[in-house]
Parts: sequence; structure tokens; C-alpha cells
Amino acid sequence: MPYRWKNNYDVDETIVVIKNVLDKSPDVPAWLVSTICGAIADSDPMLGKYFNEQLKIHAPGTAGYFTEAFSMPHGWGTRIDVDQTVVIIKDHLDAGPELPGWLLGTINRTVWESDPALGKYFFEELKKYAPAAMKYFDKGAIKV
Repeated sequence: MPYRWKNNYDVDETIVVIKNVLDKSPDVPAWLVSTICGAIADSDPMLGKYFNEQLKIHAPGTAGYFTEAFSMPHGWGTRIDVDQTVVIIKDHLDAGPELPGWLLGTINRTVWESDPALGKYFFEELKKYAPAAMKYFDKGAIKV
């Protein structure tokens, strides 16, 4: 599966990968969500739209994994963006015992694509306000 889609065929292959994963497991793993979110971000917006349409047809139960990819920034611009992410994590933990895979993939990608100082700030704030969530994140994701 390419990281950047070049045509509808690449998107179709991605849909097949998702369907194959769902045949073996009820969830889409975070690494796959992150890879697909990268393809959405790095590809022509029309291919992202095509992916969304095909996903609704062939794997409608997975749409929630990718909703944020179409709206969430691909990197934090300010500390306020980081603060909002920490609030989202805290809200998810308050609502249930686990963070969804799609959210983990999206946030890990955001950590990687952001300024390292904002990544450091994210982990400081997460440890302060949602320490239970630290187990979900690899500090190695911060660019050095």
C-alpha cells in the first residue's frame, strides 16, 4: 500500500487491506490507521474523497477511524492546539477505559509532524492532566 495515493487503484488497494484486516480482527490497528491518515494527508484531496466514499460502501464501520484525518491539523501550531488535544484525550479516558485506535494513530502522527518543543510540551501536559494515557504514547515519536 503506497503512503501517497497516485490514483483510484491505490485507494482501492487500501480498502482491500482494511477489509482483510477486518476479516481477522474487529479493529483496525493504530499503525494502519496512521499510515492511511498519512496517505489522506499527502495525496490529492480528490483521492481522499474517493477513499471516504469507498470506505462508506465497503467498510462503513471503520469510518470513525479516519474522520479526524479529514479535519485534524497535521501538526500543532501552538500550545493551545496541544492543550486541546490533551482535553480530547482526557475526555475519551473519562468516557471509557481505552483510547480508540484511530485517535492514537492521529495523535502519534501529529506528535511526529510537530515542532519538537510542542511534542515535549504535549508529554509534559499529558503527564500532568491525563497520566493514565502515557502508556499509549511512545516518547520516541518526538523528533530530536
